[in-house]
This record gives sequence, structure tokens and C-alpha cells, in this order.
Amino acid sequence: MHCRRREMRNREAPIRDYVTSVKATCLKHGVSFILNGGVENYKQFVELQKQYGEDCGVMIAEAAETNATCFSEDGPKSWYVVAKEFIRWCVKFNQHPANAKYCLARIIPNTNGKNKIYALISKSKTLDQMKTILLDQMDDDGNFIENKSEQADGGKSDAGTKVEMENDKKRKVEHVDEPKDLAVSSSVDKKIKV
Repeated sequence: MHCRRREMRNREAPIRDYVTSVKATCLKHGVSFILNGGVENYKQFVELQKQYGEDCGVMIAEAAETNATCFSEDGPKSWYVVAKEFIRWCVKFNQHPANAKYCLARIIPNTNGKNKIYALISKSKTLDQMKTILLDQMDDDGNFIENKSEQADGGKSDAGTKVEMENDKKRKVEHVDEPKDLAVSSSVDKKIKV
């Protein structure tokens, strides 16, 4: 049941005045009942089941396009966490850059056109550029940082901090290494060349 009239838009609250009677009619005739409209996460799904019964299903559309973690029982993760995880998977499986860019444009909010990360991703052409933007030029709260070493040590750069930054980069790259079977074949190729 789509809980909006034809002329209504998604930004308008769904109308659920007739859910109980429509659901009763569906059940009477052996038809599954699925609610659609305005459901954004698992918690809301559970609340709707409490209100309309455990046999009530829901559809989640826009929220899932923006943040697929909306299905998590723990609640959706922040966009910047999702974006970092997403780019790691894209690199690992060699996702086409245009598709990765499209998905990131849905994940990264761009309120009033002022999100620097969004702007940089929009201009990027390769997965490596996107990975650099998200893993090296974005802090843990989704803010753009010019130089990660300045952010890490409050602007004071020393050898210890630089080593820490390099180790941090290596840890992040660990998540995007080649699958093991490819890594083995590349090491075999190196042995043959020697």
C-alpha cells in the first residue's frame, strides 16, 4: 500500500489513515500486505509492525538508495562511514568508476551545494582519485582536510606523526588488497621473471 495520493511527493508525510482496513481486506483474501512510503530504517519497521501486526511488511526505497545500512538493527551508519566502506569494496572488485561515482553522489549529502567532499568526488575520474579523497582527504566526521598530517598533530609535524600517518594509510589500504588467489598468481609471475 503506497500511503500517498498520486499528486503527493516523497517529502510529504505518508497518510496511514486506512492501513488497518486495507490490511484486513488483504488478509481476508490471502494477499500479503506491504506498506510503502516514508519508512527510513529498521527501527521504524519494527514500530510499524507493533502498530499494524507482525505480518505487516514494508518497502524502503529512498533511504536504501542513500544509505544501505538502513536495514541494520543497530540503525544506519553515518554517510562518511558508508562512503569509506563503499570505496574500499569498489576498489577491491574493480567497480566501474562511473558507477562508483554515481553511488557516492547518492551517499554523500550536498546540502546547499557546499560539501567539499561531494564536489571533489564529482570532479574525480578514477577509483584511485575517489579513494584518495575519501580515505586521505576526509576526516572521521566527513569533513574535508587539506593535509591529514596537520589534522593528526594539530598543525605540528614531526617524524613520529609522519610515520603514524603512513601506518594509518597502510591499514586503510589493507582493506582493498587483491583477493588472495590473484596475489598468489602475481607472486608466481615475479618468481618466473627472476
